[in-house]
Amino acid sequence: MLIYLAGPYRAKTFWRVLLNILRAWIAARKLWLKGFFVFCPHLNSAFMGGKDTIEKLFQSGDLQILSFCDALLRLPGNSQGADIEVEQAREWCIPVYFSVARLIADHRVAIEDKRLQDTQIISEGNL
Repeated sequence: MLIYLAGPYRAKTFWRVLLNILRAWIAARKLWLKGFFVFCPHLNSAFMGGKDTIEKLFQSGDLQILSFCDALLRLPGNSQGADIEVEQAREWCIPVYFSVARLIADHRVAIEDKRLQDTQIISEGNL
């Protein structure tokens, strides 16, 4: 299951941007450790922005990636970009979550089933 992380990135200072990236990294790590695949735009383009043109290009690419995701996790905080991503996810009928715990709880069975399938494929030698 592929999860898209949406949340604040831009800030007035370098340290606030770094804090936003770290918060996204923490959420992504929690999900990876629970068996999810995660796309975290914060890490994909960390510190590459600065110009409106580049940031619009990133957002366009991020929305393309979002179209392949199974769910979106919206991290807390004000973010016009994340709000656009949530709106687009809903338009595409991609479930939107506001809590890591809720996302994990709702999809625990699907993740466990996937792990069982992967184990069976490996044990049968069908790689």
